[in-house]
Amino acid sequence: MVVKNDRILFLLIIVAVFGYLYIFGNIQKENFAVSQVYFPTQNLSVTVALARTLEERGRGLSGQEGLLEDSGMLFIFPTQDRHTFWMKDMRFPLDIIWINEEFKIVDIVIDASEKEPDKVYAPKENALFVLEVNAGFTKKFSIKIGDEVVFKQIVSTN
Repeated sequence: MVVKNDRILFLLIIVAVFGYLYIFGNIQKENFAVSQVYFPTQNLSVTVALARTLEERGRGLSGQEGLLEDSGMLFIFPTQDRHTFWMKDMRFPLDIIWINEEFKIVDIVIDASEKEPDKVYAPKENALFVLEVNAGFTKKFSIKIGDEVVFKQIVSTN
Protein backbone atom coordinates (compact mmCIF):
# COMPACT_ATOMS: atom_id res chain seq x y z
CA MET A 1 0.00 0.00 0.00
CA VAL A 2 2.86 2.41 0.82
CA VAL A 3 4.51 1.75 -2.54
CA LYS A 4 1.25 2.48 -4.37
CA ASN A 5 0.80 5.78 -2.46
CA ASP A 6 4.41 6.75 -3.21
CA ARG A 7 3.82 6.10 -6.92
CA ILE A 8 0.66 8.19 -6.89
CA LEU A 9 2.47 11.03 -5.10
CA PHE A 10 5.34 10.79 -7.60
CA LEU A 11 2.92 10.94 -10.54
CA LEU A 12 1.12 13.93 -9.02
CA ILE A 13 4.43 15.75 -8.63
CA ILE A 14 5.36 15.01 -12.24
CA VAL A 15 1.95 16.24 -13.47
CA ALA A 16 2.30 19.40 -11.36
CA VAL A 17 5.79 20.12 -12.74
CA PHE A 18 4.70 19.61 -16.35
CA GLY A 19 1.58 21.68 -15.74
CA TYR A 20 3.72 24.49 -14.36
CA LEU A 21 6.04 24.33 -17.39
CA TYR A 22 3.08 24.30 -19.76
CA ILE A 23 1.42 27.31 -18.15
CA PHE A 24 4.53 29.44 -18.19
CA GLY A 25 5.93 28.41 -21.55
CA ASN A 26 9.45 29.71 -21.82
CA ILE A 27 9.29 32.13 -18.88
CA GLN A 28 12.13 30.69 -16.84
CA LYS A 29 12.49 33.34 -14.16
CA GLU A 30 12.49 32.37 -10.52
CA ASN A 31 10.50 34.06 -7.75
CA PHE A 32 7.83 35.60 -9.94
CA ALA A 33 4.32 35.66 -8.60
CA VAL A 34 1.93 34.31 -11.17
CA SER A 35 -1.43 35.82 -11.92
CA GLN A 36 -4.02 36.13 -14.61
CA VAL A 37 -5.09 39.18 -16.53
CA TYR A 38 -8.73 38.82 -17.55
CA PHE A 39 -10.26 40.75 -20.44
CA PRO A 40 -14.03 40.76 -19.69
CA THR A 41 -15.06 42.13 -23.09
CA GLN A 42 -13.32 39.23 -24.84
CA ASN A 43 -13.94 36.67 -22.04
CA LEU A 44 -10.21 35.94 -22.25
CA SER A 45 -7.60 35.19 -19.57
CA VAL A 46 -3.84 35.45 -19.92
CA THR A 47 -1.50 33.80 -17.42
CA VAL A 48 1.28 36.22 -16.54
CA ALA A 49 4.50 36.34 -14.60
CA LEU A 50 4.73 39.49 -12.51
CA ALA A 51 7.64 41.91 -12.71
CA ARG A 52 7.28 43.86 -9.45
CA THR A 53 10.80 44.89 -8.43
CA LEU A 54 13.16 47.24 -10.23
CA GLU A 55 15.37 44.25 -11.10
CA GLU A 56 12.46 42.17 -12.43
CA ARG A 57 11.15 45.09 -14.48
CA GLY A 58 14.62 45.78 -15.86
CA ARG A 59 15.11 42.15 -16.91
CA GLY A 60 11.58 41.61 -18.20
CA LEU A 61 11.41 39.02 -20.97
CA SER A 62 14.94 39.75 -22.24
CA GLY A 63 16.72 36.61 -23.36
CA GLN A 64 13.57 34.45 -23.39
CA GLU A 65 12.82 32.34 -26.46
CA GLY A 66 9.11 33.09 -26.58
CA LEU A 67 5.72 32.92 -24.89
CA LEU A 68 2.76 30.61 -25.16
CA GLU A 69 -0.23 32.24 -26.86
CA ASP A 70 -2.09 32.71 -23.59
CA SER A 71 0.80 33.96 -21.46
CA GLY A 72 2.67 37.18 -20.89
CA MET A 73 4.43 39.38 -18.37
CA LEU A 74 2.77 42.06 -16.27
CA PHE A 75 4.97 44.92 -15.10
CA ILE A 76 3.77 46.59 -11.90
CA PHE A 77 5.12 50.05 -11.14
CA PRO A 78 5.02 51.91 -7.82
CA THR A 79 3.53 55.03 -9.43
CA GLN A 80 1.46 55.86 -12.46
CA ASP A 81 3.61 57.47 -15.18
CA ARG A 82 4.48 57.27 -18.87
CA HIS A 83 6.64 54.15 -18.43
CA THR A 84 8.77 53.51 -21.50
CA PHE A 85 9.88 50.17 -22.92
CA TRP A 86 12.46 48.97 -25.40
CA MET A 87 13.32 45.63 -26.98
CA LYS A 88 16.91 45.20 -25.78
CA ASP A 89 17.98 41.52 -25.77
CA MET A 90 14.54 40.41 -26.99
CA ARG A 91 14.30 37.40 -29.31
CA PHE A 92 10.69 37.78 -30.44
CA PRO A 93 8.23 40.62 -31.15
CA LEU A 94 5.62 41.77 -28.64
CA ASP A 95 2.43 43.72 -28.26
CA ILE A 96 2.78 46.15 -25.34
CA ILE A 97 -0.36 47.16 -23.45
CA TRP A 98 -0.38 50.04 -20.93
CA ILE A 99 -3.04 49.89 -18.20
CA ASN A 100 -3.92 52.70 -15.79
CA GLU A 101 -4.82 52.59 -12.09
CA GLU A 102 -8.49 52.24 -13.04
CA PHE A 103 -7.66 49.02 -14.92
CA LYS A 104 -8.40 50.54 -18.32
CA ILE A 105 -6.13 50.09 -21.33
CA VAL A 106 -4.70 53.53 -22.18
CA ASP A 107 -2.33 52.61 -25.01
CA ILE A 108 -1.14 49.69 -27.13
CA VAL A 109 1.92 49.14 -29.30
CA ILE A 110 1.30 46.44 -31.86
CA ASP A 111 4.26 44.34 -33.00
CA ALA A 112 7.18 45.96 -31.18
CA SER A 113 10.05 44.40 -33.09
CA GLU A 114 13.05 42.65 -31.58
CA LYS A 115 14.90 43.86 -34.69
CA GLU A 116 14.75 47.43 -33.35
CA PRO A 117 16.33 46.94 -29.90
CA ASP A 118 17.03 50.64 -29.28
CA LYS A 119 13.60 51.98 -30.22
CA VAL A 120 11.79 53.39 -27.19
CA TYR A 121 8.04 52.84 -26.87
CA ALA A 122 6.13 55.37 -24.75
CA PRO A 123 2.41 55.48 -23.99
CA LYS A 124 0.21 58.45 -24.79
CA GLU A 125 -1.12 58.47 -21.21
CA ASN A 126 0.11 57.56 -17.75
CA ALA A 127 -0.12 53.92 -16.72
CA LEU A 128 0.51 51.90 -13.58
CA PHE A 129 0.82 48.52 -15.31
CA VAL A 130 2.25 47.26 -18.58
CA LEU A 131 1.37 43.90 -20.11
CA GLU A 132 3.64 42.29 -22.68
CA VAL A 133 2.16 39.55 -24.87
CA ASN A 134 3.05 37.94 -28.19
CA ALA A 135 2.90 40.19 -31.24
CA GLY A 136 -0.49 39.95 -32.93
CA PHE A 137 -2.30 39.10 -29.68
CA THR A 138 -4.22 42.38 -29.44
CA LYS A 139 -5.35 42.21 -33.05
CA LYS A 140 -6.31 38.52 -32.87
CA PHE A 141 -8.49 39.05 -29.78
CA SER A 142 -9.74 42.57 -30.69
CA ILE A 143 -8.20 44.17 -27.59
CA LYS A 144 -8.30 47.94 -27.80
CA ILE A 145 -7.71 51.17 -25.92
CA GLY A 146 -10.49 51.74 -23.39
CA ASP A 147 -11.03 48.03 -22.67
CA GLU A 148 -11.19 47.05 -19.00
CA VAL A 149 -8.96 44.37 -17.43
CA VAL A 150 -9.23 42.44 -14.18
CA PHE A 151 -6.23 41.03 -12.28
CA LYS A 152 -6.52 37.67 -10.53
CA GLN A 153 -3.77 36.23 -8.30
CA ILE A 154 -3.44 32.47 -8.70
CA VAL A 155 0.01 31.47 -7.40
CA SER A 156 2.82 33.13 -5.51
CA THR A 157 6.29 31.67 -5.83
CA ASN A 158 7.76 33.96 -3.14
